[in-house]
Amino acid sequence: MKSANQLSALPSPATKGTQRAFTLIELLVVIAIIAILASMLLPALSKAKDRAQNTLDLNNVKQIMLAMTMYTGDNDELMPSPGWGLTVKSWAHGPNMATAAGDTLPTQRNYSNQLEKVKTGQLYPFLNTHQVFICPRDKVEQAGLKKAQFRQRDQKVTSYVMNGATISFGGLAGWDSRLLTHRITAFRPTVIIQWEADEMKPFFFNDCSSYPDEGISQRHGGGFAPNERIDVKGGAAAGLISGTAINLKYKKFYELAGRVDGRGAGLRDVPNDLWCDPTSNRGGAQ
Repeated sequence: MKSANQLSALPSPATKGTQRAFTLIELLVVIAIIAILASMLLPALSKAKDRAQNTLDLNNVKQIMLAMTMYTGDNDELMPSPGWGLTVKSWAHGPNMATAAGDTLPTQRNYSNQLEKVKTGQLYPFLNTHQVFICPRDKVEQAGLKKAQFRQRDQKVTSYVMNGATISFGGLAGWDSRLLTHRITAFRPTVIIQWEADEMKPFFFNDCSSYPDEGISQRHGGGFAPNERIDVKGGAAAGLISGTAINLKYKKFYELAGRVDGRGAGLRDVPNDLWCDPTSNRGGAQ
C-alpha cells in the first residue's frame, strides 16, 4: 500500500503521456531548413535529368546517322535529301508534307498528318519509328515552357535538321526533280551533317534542313536562352557524316558557322566542317 507521499509523486491522468508541442518559431526553422535543402537539391536533380535526356538525344542522332549510312549503301553512295522545303521527299518525311501555315485544321491534327508523312521518308525503312526524330527534352518543352514557339514551326516532326550542303544549299542540279544529292564520299569524315535546330526561332523549323548559320539549340548543359542570339553556354547533339554523335556547344558551332542567321556573311576560315559544299571553294558560304 502506497503512502500519501508516494501517491502525490505519481503523474496525474491529465498529464501522463502528454508531449511538448513545437513552438511556432521551431516550426518556422524546420520549414526554412527544408526549403534550403530543396533549393540545393533541385539544381542537382535538374542537371541529372538533363544528362539523361542528353544521353537519349545522342542515341537518337547515332541511330539516324546509322540509318543514313545504310541508305547510302543501298543508293550508290548518294546522301538522303536534306529536305530543302517540304514539297520533296527527304530523310525525315515524304513529299508534300502539310504545314501549320497552309492548313486550316487544328495544330494537333497537322502534327498527326505530318507523322504519316514521316513513314514515307527516306530513312524510315531503316528506323521503323518516328520517336528518334525528337529530342526528349524538346518533346517535354513543346507542351510546356516553349509551347508558343513549337506551335509556330512549319514542320513539327523532328528536332534535328540536315546540312543543306548535301545539295549545295539548293544549287545542285536535279535535287528537286530527281532527288540528286552529293555522294557521302565527297565529304570529310569530320563534317557535321546534322544538328538540333534552335527552338527559340521557329523559322529554323521551316523544313528539315538548314544553312549552318541557321542556329543550333542550347537546350543541353546551359542556361535559358531568351533568343537565338545569346550564348548561355549550352549546346546540343550533332551528327558527323562518319556516323558519330557528339555534343556541340553553341560557341563552337558559331565559330564554324559565322554570325547567327547571317547566311555565311563575314566568314573567313571556310570551307570547314559546317560549310562543306563539295562544289564550292568556300564550302557554300556567301
